[in-house]
Amino acid sequence: MNKIGLIFDMDGTLWDSAEGVAIAWNQVIRPAYGEELCITTEDMKGVMGLPMDALAEKLFPELSGEEQDSLLSACVVRENDYLRERGGQLYPGLEETLARLSESYPLFIVSNCQSGYIEAFLDHYGFWKYFRDIECFGNNSRQKEENIRLIMERNGLTGALYVGDIDKDYRSALKAGVGFIHAAYGFGKIEEEVPRILTIRELPEALCRILVSEEAGSRMAEEEGQNPVTIEEEKIMTELTEKQVSSEEIFEGTVLHVFKDIVSLPNGKEAERELIRHIGAVCIIPVTADNKVIMEHQYRYPISRVVFEIPAGKLDSRDEDRLEAAKRELREETGLVAGEWVDMGLYYPAPAYSDEKITMYLARDLKSGERDLDEDEFIETTEVPLSELVEEVMSGQISDGKTQIMVLKAARYLGI
Repeated sequence: MNKIGLIFDMDGTLWDSAEGVAIAWNQVIRPAYGEELCITTEDMKGVMGLPMDALAEKLFPELSGEEQDSLLSACVVRENDYLRERGGQLYPGLEETLARLSESYPLFIVSNCQSGYIEAFLDHYGFWKYFRDIECFGNNSRQKEENIRLIMERNGLTGALYVGDIDKDYRSALKAGVGFIHAAYGFGKIEEEVPRILTIRELPEALCRILVSEEAGSRMAEEEGQNPVTIEEEKIMTELTEKQVSSEEIFEGTVLHVFKDIVSLPNGKEAERELIRHIGAVCIIPVTADNKVIMEHQYRYPISRVVFEIPAGKLDSRDEDRLEAAKRELREETGLVAGEWVDMGLYYPAPAYSDEKITMYLARDLKSGERDLDEDEFIETTEVPLSELVEEVMSGQISDGKTQIMVLKAARYLGI
Protein backbone atom coordinates (compact mmCIF):
# COMPACT_ATOMS: atom_id res chain seq x y z
CA MET A 1 0.00 0.00 0.00
CA ASN A 2 1.28 3.46 -0.89
CA LYS A 3 2.45 5.88 1.81
CA ILE A 4 0.84 8.62 -0.26
CA GLY A 5 -2.62 9.44 1.05
CA LEU A 6 -5.59 10.94 -0.79
CA ILE A 7 -7.49 13.40 1.39
CA PHE A 8 -10.93 14.67 0.39
CA ASP A 9 -12.92 17.77 1.14
CA MET A 10 -16.64 17.09 1.65
CA ASP A 11 -19.02 19.66 0.14
CA GLY A 12 -18.60 20.25 -3.57
CA THR A 13 -16.15 17.35 -3.77
CA LEU A 14 -17.84 14.18 -2.53
CA TRP A 15 -21.42 15.39 -2.44
CA ASP A 16 -23.78 18.38 -2.55
CA SER A 17 -25.83 18.48 0.64
CA ALA A 18 -26.83 22.15 0.42
CA GLU A 19 -30.53 21.55 -0.20
CA GLY A 20 -30.90 19.13 2.70
CA VAL A 21 -28.88 21.35 5.02
CA ALA A 22 -31.07 24.36 4.19
CA ILE A 23 -34.22 22.34 4.87
CA ALA A 24 -32.88 21.08 8.21
CA TRP A 25 -31.73 24.53 9.33
CA ASN A 26 -35.05 26.15 8.44
CA GLN A 27 -36.82 23.58 10.61
CA VAL A 28 -34.94 25.16 13.51
CA ILE A 29 -34.90 28.80 12.32
CA ARG A 30 -38.57 29.17 11.41
CA PRO A 31 -40.10 28.48 14.87
CA ALA A 32 -37.53 30.70 16.60
CA TYR A 33 -37.12 33.65 14.23
CA GLY A 34 -39.78 33.36 11.51
CA GLU A 35 -39.49 33.29 7.74
CA GLU A 36 -37.29 36.38 7.45
CA LEU A 37 -34.21 34.59 8.77
CA CYS A 38 -34.74 31.39 6.77
CA ILE A 39 -32.02 30.47 4.27
CA THR A 40 -32.04 29.12 0.72
CA THR A 41 -30.03 26.34 -0.92
CA GLU A 42 -27.96 29.01 -2.71
CA ASP A 43 -27.28 30.77 0.59
CA MET A 44 -25.86 27.54 1.94
CA LYS A 45 -23.75 26.85 -1.15
CA GLY A 46 -22.22 30.29 -0.76
CA VAL A 47 -20.81 29.52 2.68
CA MET A 48 -19.94 25.85 2.45
CA GLY A 49 -16.26 25.32 3.11
CA LEU A 50 -16.05 28.07 5.73
CA PRO A 51 -15.26 27.19 9.36
CA MET A 52 -18.46 26.93 11.37
CA ASP A 53 -17.96 30.17 13.33
CA ALA A 54 -17.39 32.17 10.13
CA LEU A 55 -20.40 30.49 8.54
CA ALA A 56 -22.74 31.72 11.31
CA GLU A 57 -21.41 35.27 11.09
CA LYS A 58 -22.01 35.37 7.34
CA LEU A 59 -25.53 33.90 7.40
CA PHE A 60 -26.86 35.68 10.50
CA PRO A 61 -25.11 39.08 10.78
CA GLU A 62 -28.17 40.61 12.45
CA LEU A 63 -27.85 38.32 15.47
CA SER A 64 -25.49 38.80 18.40
CA GLY A 65 -22.54 36.48 18.80
CA GLU A 66 -24.31 34.59 21.57
CA GLU A 67 -27.47 34.21 19.48
CA GLN A 68 -25.42 33.02 16.51
CA ASP A 69 -23.71 30.36 18.62
CA SER A 70 -26.98 29.14 20.08
CA LEU A 71 -28.76 28.98 16.73
CA LEU A 72 -25.79 27.33 15.04
CA SER A 73 -25.59 24.63 17.71
CA ALA A 74 -29.27 23.76 17.31
CA CYS A 75 -29.08 23.83 13.48
CA VAL A 76 -26.11 21.48 13.17
CA VAL A 77 -27.67 18.90 15.49
CA ARG A 78 -30.79 18.85 13.33
CA GLU A 79 -28.63 18.87 10.16
CA ASN A 80 -26.62 15.81 11.22
CA ASP A 81 -29.80 13.87 12.03
CA TYR A 82 -31.44 14.90 8.75
CA LEU A 83 -28.47 13.93 6.59
CA ARG A 84 -27.85 10.67 8.43
CA GLU A 85 -31.45 9.71 7.63
CA ARG A 86 -31.85 11.14 4.12
CA GLY A 87 -28.37 11.73 2.71
CA GLY A 88 -27.53 14.34 0.09
CA GLN A 89 -26.72 14.38 -3.61
CA LEU A 90 -23.69 12.23 -4.44
CA TYR A 91 -21.67 13.17 -7.49
CA PRO A 92 -22.11 10.57 -10.26
CA GLY A 93 -19.67 7.68 -10.07
CA LEU A 94 -18.54 8.47 -6.52
CA GLU A 95 -18.78 5.02 -4.94
CA GLU A 96 -17.18 3.17 -7.86
CA THR A 97 -14.34 5.71 -7.80
CA LEU A 98 -13.82 5.39 -4.05
CA ALA A 99 -13.83 1.60 -4.33
CA ARG A 100 -11.23 1.72 -7.10
CA LEU A 101 -8.98 4.22 -5.30
CA SER A 102 -9.15 2.48 -1.92
CA GLU A 103 -7.56 -0.62 -3.44
CA SER A 104 -4.31 1.31 -3.96
CA TYR A 105 -4.34 4.34 -1.66
CA PRO A 106 -5.45 5.12 1.89
CA LEU A 107 -8.35 7.58 1.75
CA PHE A 108 -9.22 10.30 4.28
CA ILE A 109 -11.62 13.20 4.77
CA VAL A 110 -10.75 16.63 6.20
CA SER A 111 -13.47 19.28 6.33
CA ASN A 112 -14.28 22.57 8.04
CA CYS A 113 -17.62 21.12 9.15
CA GLN A 114 -19.12 20.45 12.58
CA SER A 115 -18.61 17.24 14.54
CA GLY A 116 -20.88 14.47 13.31
CA TYR A 117 -21.30 15.78 9.75
CA ILE A 118 -18.75 13.49 8.12
CA GLU A 119 -20.04 10.62 10.23
CA ALA A 120 -23.61 11.27 8.99
CA PHE A 121 -22.36 11.03 5.39
CA LEU A 122 -20.46 7.80 6.06
CA ASP A 123 -23.31 6.27 8.06
CA HIS A 124 -26.00 6.97 5.47
CA TYR A 125 -24.10 5.53 2.52
CA GLY A 126 -22.09 2.85 4.33
CA PHE A 127 -18.81 4.41 3.15
CA TRP A 128 -16.77 3.76 6.30
CA LYS A 129 -15.14 0.83 4.48
CA TYR A 130 -13.40 3.22 2.08
CA PHE A 131 -11.87 5.69 4.55
CA ARG A 132 -9.06 5.22 7.08
CA ASP A 133 -9.51 8.38 9.13
CA ILE A 134 -11.44 11.67 9.27
CA GLU A 135 -10.98 15.06 10.91
CA CYS A 136 -12.85 18.36 11.03
CA PHE A 137 -12.93 21.85 12.50
CA GLY A 138 -15.79 20.90 14.81
CA ASN A 139 -13.62 18.31 16.58
CA ASN A 140 -10.65 20.48 17.47
CA SER A 141 -11.23 24.06 16.18
CA ARG A 142 -8.15 23.70 13.94
CA GLN A 143 -7.87 25.19 10.47
CA LYS A 144 -8.01 22.84 7.49
CA GLU A 145 -4.27 22.92 6.80
CA GLU A 146 -3.58 21.92 10.40
CA ASN A 147 -6.00 19.01 10.18
CA ILE A 148 -4.45 17.86 6.90
CA ARG A 149 -1.06 17.70 8.64
CA LEU A 150 -2.67 16.00 11.64
CA ILE A 151 -4.14 13.27 9.42
CA MET A 152 -0.71 12.74 7.84
CA GLU A 153 1.06 12.49 11.19
CA ARG A 154 -1.59 10.23 12.70
CA ASN A 155 -1.45 7.80 9.76
CA GLY A 156 2.26 7.83 8.98
CA LEU A 157 1.88 9.36 5.51
CA THR A 158 4.99 10.51 3.68
CA GLY A 159 2.94 12.63 1.28
CA ALA A 160 -0.62 13.49 0.34
CA LEU A 161 -2.88 15.05 -2.27
CA TYR A 162 -5.90 17.08 -1.20
CA VAL A 163 -8.99 17.06 -3.42
CA GLY A 164 -11.19 20.14 -3.01
CA ASP A 165 -13.41 22.50 -4.96
CA ILE A 166 -12.83 26.07 -3.71
CA ASP A 167 -9.89 28.43 -3.52
CA LYS A 168 -9.69 28.11 0.26
CA ASP A 169 -9.11 24.37 -0.20
CA TYR A 170 -6.22 25.11 -2.53
CA ARG A 171 -4.72 27.64 -0.09
CA SER A 172 -5.02 25.13 2.76
CA ALA A 173 -3.22 22.48 0.69
CA LEU A 174 -0.39 24.95 -0.01
CA LYS A 175 -0.07 25.80 3.68
CA ALA A 176 -0.06 22.11 4.57
CA GLY A 177 2.65 21.42 1.99
CA VAL A 178 0.64 18.84 0.04
CA GLY A 179 -0.44 18.51 -3.58
CA PHE A 180 -3.86 19.60 -4.77
CA ILE A 181 -6.44 18.49 -7.33
CA HIS A 182 -9.30 20.85 -8.14
CA ALA A 183 -12.77 19.27 -8.21
CA ALA A 184 -13.91 21.72 -10.91
CA TYR A 185 -17.44 20.30 -10.88
CA GLY A 186 -17.97 21.69 -7.37
CA PHE A 187 -18.82 25.11 -5.94
CA GLY A 188 -15.76 27.23 -6.73
CA LYS A 189 -13.20 28.35 -9.30
CA ILE A 190 -9.42 28.51 -8.92
CA GLU A 191 -7.44 30.94 -11.06
CA GLU A 192 -4.06 29.26 -10.62
CA GLU A 193 -2.95 26.50 -12.97
CA VAL A 194 -3.58 23.37 -10.93
CA PRO A 195 -4.52 19.80 -11.86
CA ARG A 196 -8.28 19.59 -12.12
CA ILE A 197 -11.02 17.09 -12.85
CA LEU A 198 -14.42 17.74 -14.41
CA THR A 199 -16.04 14.64 -12.88
CA ILE A 200 -15.11 12.47 -9.91
CA ARG A 201 -14.66 9.56 -12.32
CA GLU A 202 -11.56 11.27 -13.74
CA LEU A 203 -9.75 11.19 -10.39
CA PRO A 204 -7.94 7.81 -10.68
CA GLU A 205 -6.41 8.76 -14.04
CA ALA A 206 -5.55 12.28 -12.87
CA LEU A 207 -3.88 10.87 -9.77
CA CYS A 208 -1.91 8.41 -11.89
CA ARG A 209 -0.68 11.18 -14.19
CA ILE A 210 0.44 13.33 -11.27
CA LEU A 211 2.28 10.53 -9.49
CA VAL A 212 3.93 9.30 -12.71
CA SER A 213 5.13 12.84 -13.38
CA GLU A 214 6.50 13.20 -9.85
CA GLU A 215 8.26 9.84 -10.03
CA ALA A 216 9.83 10.77 -13.35
CA GLY A 217 11.05 14.06 -11.92
CA SER A 218 12.50 12.36 -8.87
CA ARG A 219 14.16 9.68 -10.98
CA MET A 220 15.72 12.25 -13.30
CA ALA A 221 17.04 14.24 -10.36
CA GLU A 222 18.53 11.12 -8.81
CA GLU A 223 20.24 10.18 -12.09
CA GLU A 224 21.81 13.64 -12.18
CA GLY A 225 22.95 13.34 -8.59
CA GLN A 226 20.40 15.87 -7.35
CA ASN A 227 17.61 15.70 -4.80
CA PRO A 228 14.02 16.21 -6.01
CA VAL A 229 12.91 19.85 -5.94
CA THR A 230 11.01 20.68 -2.77
CA ILE A 231 8.34 23.32 -2.23
CA GLU A 232 10.89 25.51 -0.43
CA GLU A 233 13.32 25.20 -3.33
CA GLU A 234 10.58 26.20 -5.74
CA LYS A 235 10.05 29.37 -3.73
CA ILE A 236 13.76 30.17 -4.07
CA MET A 237 13.43 29.81 -7.86
CA THR A 238 11.09 32.81 -7.87
CA GLU A 239 14.23 34.92 -7.43
CA LEU A 240 14.69 34.46 -11.20
CA THR A 241 11.56 36.55 -11.81
CA GLU A 242 11.79 39.62 -14.03
CA LYS A 243 9.62 42.55 -12.89
CA GLN A 244 7.89 44.93 -15.27
CA VAL A 245 9.11 48.54 -15.09
CA SER A 246 7.12 49.95 -18.02
CA SER A 247 4.98 48.71 -20.91
CA GLU A 248 4.11 50.24 -24.29
CA GLU A 249 1.61 48.77 -26.74
CA ILE A 250 3.08 49.09 -30.21
CA PHE A 251 0.44 47.17 -32.18
CA GLU A 252 -3.22 46.43 -31.49
CA GLY A 253 -4.83 43.73 -33.60
CA THR A 254 -8.02 41.69 -33.37
CA VAL A 255 -6.28 38.65 -31.87
CA LEU A 256 -2.74 39.84 -31.10
CA HIS A 257 -1.46 42.81 -29.11
CA VAL A 258 2.26 43.54 -29.31
CA PHE A 259 4.06 45.25 -26.42
CA LYS A 260 7.54 46.59 -25.75
CA ASP A 261 8.29 46.26 -22.03
CA ILE A 262 11.20 47.32 -19.85
CA VAL A 263 11.90 44.80 -17.08
CA SER A 264 14.08 44.73 -14.00
CA LEU A 265 16.38 41.68 -13.99
CA PRO A 266 17.34 39.62 -10.91
CA ASN A 267 20.74 41.37 -10.87
CA GLY A 268 19.13 44.81 -10.72
CA LYS A 269 19.82 45.78 -14.32
CA GLU A 270 17.11 46.56 -16.88
CA ALA A 271 16.35 44.95 -20.25
CA GLU A 272 13.88 45.29 -23.11
CA ARG A 273 11.32 42.59 -23.88
CA GLU A 274 9.08 42.44 -26.96
CA LEU A 275 6.04 40.24 -26.41
CA ILE A 276 2.68 39.27 -27.80
CA ARG A 277 -0.42 39.23 -25.62
CA HIS A 278 -2.90 36.61 -26.85
CA ILE A 279 -6.52 36.10 -25.88
CA GLY A 280 -5.99 32.37 -25.25
CA ALA A 281 -7.14 29.21 -26.98
CA VAL A 282 -8.34 25.62 -26.57
CA CYS A 283 -7.57 22.43 -28.46
CA ILE A 284 -9.45 19.14 -28.49
CA ILE A 285 -8.53 15.58 -29.40
CA PRO A 286 -11.87 13.85 -30.21
CA VAL A 287 -11.53 10.07 -29.87
CA THR A 288 -14.20 7.65 -31.06
CA ALA A 289 -15.27 4.45 -29.32
CA ASP A 290 -12.86 2.46 -31.53
CA ASN A 291 -9.98 4.85 -30.73
CA LYS A 292 -9.95 6.83 -33.94
CA VAL A 293 -9.23 10.57 -33.85
CA ILE A 294 -11.15 13.18 -35.82
CA MET A 295 -8.35 15.18 -37.48
CA GLU A 296 -8.43 18.33 -39.60
CA HIS A 297 -6.66 19.67 -42.68
CA GLN A 298 -6.53 23.46 -42.54
CA TYR A 299 -4.45 26.02 -44.45
CA ARG A 300 -2.30 28.15 -42.12
CA TYR A 301 -1.36 31.39 -43.86
CA PRO A 302 1.70 32.36 -41.71
CA ILE A 303 3.57 29.20 -42.80
CA SER A 304 1.93 28.94 -46.25
CA ARG A 305 0.92 25.33 -45.96
CA VAL A 306 -1.95 22.99 -45.08
CA VAL A 307 -1.53 21.68 -41.54
CA PHE A 308 -2.72 18.30 -40.28
CA GLU A 309 -3.98 19.02 -36.78
CA ILE A 310 -6.58 18.46 -34.09
CA PRO A 311 -9.55 20.84 -33.70
CA ALA A 312 -8.68 24.10 -31.95
CA GLY A 313 -9.75 27.70 -31.66
CA LYS A 314 -9.29 30.93 -29.77
CA LEU A 315 -11.43 32.15 -26.90
CA ASP A 316 -14.08 34.80 -27.51
CA SER A 317 -12.72 36.68 -24.48
CA ARG A 318 -10.08 36.17 -21.80
CA ASP A 319 -12.86 35.49 -19.29
CA GLU A 320 -14.63 32.84 -21.35
CA ASP A 321 -14.99 29.45 -19.69
CA ARG A 322 -12.43 27.26 -21.46
CA LEU A 323 -14.48 24.07 -21.42
CA GLU A 324 -17.43 25.89 -22.99
CA ALA A 325 -15.07 27.30 -25.62
CA ALA A 326 -13.81 23.78 -26.36
CA LYS A 327 -17.35 22.48 -26.75
CA ARG A 328 -18.14 25.34 -29.13
CA GLU A 329 -15.04 24.84 -31.29
CA LEU A 330 -15.57 21.07 -31.54
CA ARG A 331 -19.17 21.53 -32.59
CA GLU A 332 -18.43 24.33 -35.08
CA GLU A 333 -15.45 22.66 -36.77
CA THR A 334 -16.55 19.01 -36.76
CA GLY A 335 -20.27 18.96 -35.89
CA LEU A 336 -19.47 16.70 -32.93
CA VAL A 337 -20.90 16.87 -29.41
CA ALA A 338 -19.01 14.98 -26.70
CA GLY A 339 -20.55 13.34 -23.64
CA GLU A 340 -17.22 13.02 -21.80
CA TRP A 341 -14.54 15.68 -21.39
CA VAL A 342 -11.14 15.22 -19.78
CA ASP A 343 -8.93 18.20 -18.93
CA MET A 344 -5.44 17.31 -20.20
CA GLY A 345 -3.62 20.38 -18.92
CA LEU A 346 -2.12 23.55 -20.36
CA TYR A 347 0.33 24.26 -23.17
CA TYR A 348 2.33 27.45 -23.78
CA PRO A 349 3.29 27.27 -27.49
CA ALA A 350 5.78 30.17 -27.47
CA PRO A 351 6.58 31.39 -23.92
CA ALA A 352 9.75 33.19 -25.08
CA TYR A 353 7.69 35.92 -26.74
CA SER A 354 3.98 35.25 -26.16
CA ASP A 355 1.63 34.64 -23.24
CA GLU A 356 -0.68 32.48 -25.36
CA LYS A 357 -2.09 29.66 -23.25
CA ILE A 358 -3.83 26.66 -24.82
CA THR A 359 -6.04 24.49 -22.62
CA MET A 360 -6.12 20.90 -23.88
CA TYR A 361 -9.07 18.52 -23.73
CA LEU A 362 -9.77 14.90 -24.59
CA ALA A 363 -13.34 14.44 -25.88
CA ARG A 364 -15.09 11.07 -25.95
CA ASP A 365 -18.61 9.63 -26.25
CA LEU A 366 -19.03 11.51 -29.53
CA LYS A 367 -22.30 12.21 -31.30
CA SER A 368 -22.51 13.64 -34.83
CA GLY A 369 -24.26 16.85 -35.78
CA GLU A 370 -24.02 19.78 -38.19
CA ARG A 371 -20.87 21.85 -38.57
CA ASP A 372 -21.06 25.63 -38.25
CA LEU A 373 -17.81 27.01 -39.67
CA ASP A 374 -16.98 30.72 -39.63
CA GLU A 375 -17.14 32.46 -43.00
CA ASP A 376 -13.34 32.57 -43.23
CA GLU A 377 -12.79 28.92 -42.19
CA PHE A 378 -12.20 26.10 -44.69
CA ILE A 379 -11.57 22.77 -42.96
CA GLU A 380 -11.63 19.16 -44.09
CA THR A 381 -11.93 16.39 -41.48
CA THR A 382 -10.84 12.75 -41.49
CA GLU A 383 -10.64 9.83 -39.05
CA VAL A 384 -7.27 8.28 -38.22
CA PRO A 385 -6.50 5.52 -35.68
CA LEU A 386 -4.76 6.99 -32.63
CA SER A 387 -2.03 4.34 -32.86
CA GLU A 388 -1.19 5.54 -36.41
CA LEU A 389 -1.02 9.14 -35.25
CA VAL A 390 1.50 8.18 -32.58
CA GLU A 391 3.75 6.75 -35.30
CA GLU A 392 3.31 9.87 -37.42
CA VAL A 393 4.28 12.08 -34.50
CA MET A 394 7.38 10.03 -33.72
CA SER A 395 8.43 9.92 -37.39
CA GLY A 396 8.08 13.67 -37.81
CA GLN A 397 5.15 13.55 -40.23
CA ILE A 398 3.03 15.64 -37.85
CA SER A 399 4.72 18.97 -37.15
CA ASP A 400 1.97 20.87 -35.32
CA GLY A 401 3.00 21.23 -31.65
CA LYS A 402 -0.38 21.00 -29.95
CA THR A 403 -1.26 17.95 -32.05
CA GLN A 404 2.02 16.21 -31.18
CA ILE A 405 1.43 16.77 -27.48
CA MET A 406 -2.21 15.71 -27.45
CA VAL A 407 -1.68 12.58 -29.55
CA LEU A 408 0.99 11.33 -27.15
CA LYS A 409 -0.94 12.36 -24.02
CA ALA A 410 -4.17 10.76 -25.25
CA ALA A 411 -2.36 7.55 -26.18
CA ARG A 412 -0.80 7.39 -22.72
CA TYR A 413 -4.09 8.23 -21.02
CA LEU A 414 -6.02 5.58 -22.99
CA GLY A 415 -3.28 2.94 -22.70
CA ILE A 416 -2.56 2.75 -26.44
